[in-house]
Amino acid sequence: SVSRYARNTVDSLSNVRMLREKGVKIFFEKENIDSLDPKCDMILSIYSSLAEEESRSISTNIRWSVQKRFEKGKVIMCFNCLYGYGQDRDGNVYIKEDEAEVVRDIYFGFLIGKSYQNIVEELKNRNIPSPKGNNTWSKSTIKSILQNEKYMGDAILQKTYKRDFLTQRRVKNTGQAPQRYVENNHPAIIDKDTWNAVQAELKRRKELRSVEQTGKGRYNGKYAFSGKIVCGLCGGGFRRHNYINYNKKEYVWTCKQHVKSNKLCHQLPIKEEHLESIFVKTINKLISNREEILSAVKSSVKDAIVELDYKQDDDNLIKIDKEIELLQNEIYNLSVKRRTKAIDAEMYNSESQKAISRIDELFAQRDKLVELNTAVSLAKVKGEIVERFLTEQTQLEKFDRDVFEKLVEKIIIKGKDNIMFEFKDGTSLKAETEFKTL
Repeated sequence: SVSRYARNTVDSLSNVRMLREKGVKIFFEKENIDSLDPKCDMILSIYSSLAEEESRSISTNIRWSVQKRFEKGKVIMCFNCLYGYGQDRDGNVYIKEDEAEVVRDIYFGFLIGKSYQNIVEELKNRNIPSPKGNNTWSKSTIKSILQNEKYMGDAILQKTYKRDFLTQRRVKNTGQAPQRYVENNHPAIIDKDTWNAVQAELKRRKELRSVEQTGKGRYNGKYAFSGKIVCGLCGGGFRRHNYINYNKKEYVWTCKQHVKSNKLCHQLPIKEEHLESIFVKTINKLISNREEILSAVKSSVKDAIVELDYKQDDDNLIKIDKEIELLQNEIYNLSVKRRTKAIDAEMYNSESQKAISRIDELFAQRDKLVELNTAVSLAKVKGEIVERFLTEQTQLEKFDRDVFEKLVEKIIIKGKDNIMFEFKDGTSLKAETEFKTL
């Protein structure tokens, strides 16, 4: 039948004509149409139009039913396809603990400063297969896991939509169709504070500016000190170099501006081994004054929250989300009215533009609230990491990269006798040690 051959009038007629030119006949038994008959085009176009309209009607009905399920907060998703989760025959979602532990490790590793590449290499060394069963993970997979709200038990519905029923191509939903946010839909692998902290860290790394403009460079976690050292004289970052000294290779860290010209910055290079030695001595000093430092850490986190002028305002966030949802529905209804010619183009453009402008304002308000929440979550989580370390850690005998990445946010070097360690909770400590430059 024509309806089984094609549900797009243009495609149907063009393909029939193309095959006719090559002498290929199509016989539609149900309608008794022979495509080699030149007079069949008009009849074929009528039947194709009916088939297209039937397809449009089915698509509209399916879309309506999906929208109704979304309105009720019903999540339509195969959780068996989501790493860390599974779904039984009754549709109940459960956590796969072995995979969930990997997800937690990815989140924690990212928070303590590991790059995507560091995490990929660590998973490979542990012989952990990727979600697709490959031996090597991709950086895009790590990023998608870190950005997926489903790992904290929530779900955003209708992230994508189909522009029309003919192409069936899904595109990202940027406000063209209403979205729903469902909280506590399924068991969480990551708590909300940790998830929000990771989003804040993602944003921080994204906002790192170019080397040419500031000398800071993009985020890089190849070495323990990568992206951690800041020049106290010019504000630039440090880069790792190596040189041969008495047939022995040694590594040094040099200010990027000093590399360009010592007139831009006269900061001298610093040996990596001395930086490591300083860190060990500084941490051991912290551990020996455990109780005093723990009190300072808690006070620092509280001060950071006060400085952000933070007040829990979930009710306002919910109100904004509801208004956005209503406006998105309004835009959708306007498009339906325009398609059925219930309103003219002028009214459609005017009303839809008003709704879009208001949505933009609401999203800006929402972004500010979310940004504040994530900043507070990041402060809390980093404070907890430092507290946990100080409570459990014993004295260090040598440099430990994992310990360094867990604790240190950055090292500020103003000179050989003026080095400051800034920890992830916001506290700072001046290094008291003999320090050598080249």
